Amino acid sequence: MTRLAAPELAAVVPARPPGFCVGCPERPIFSAMTLVQQDLGMHHISADIGCHLFAAMPPFHLGATTMG
Repeated sequence: MTRLAAPELAAVVPARPPGFCVGCPERPIFSAMTLVQQDLGMHHISADIGCHLFAAMPPFHLGATTMG
């Protein structure tokens, strides 16, 4: 008999929201884009599927559409 451990693990392992990897080389790019938008106004930014979608969440709030 195979037993699934997921229900038991859910009780002891806290949920972790998705986010950038430690040392992500794209974070400085997203920071620079945020500063440019502060100076020049909002731009339409289209992100690809993957890590670029994380830029749509805080603290960057970049990205208007997703292309895959």
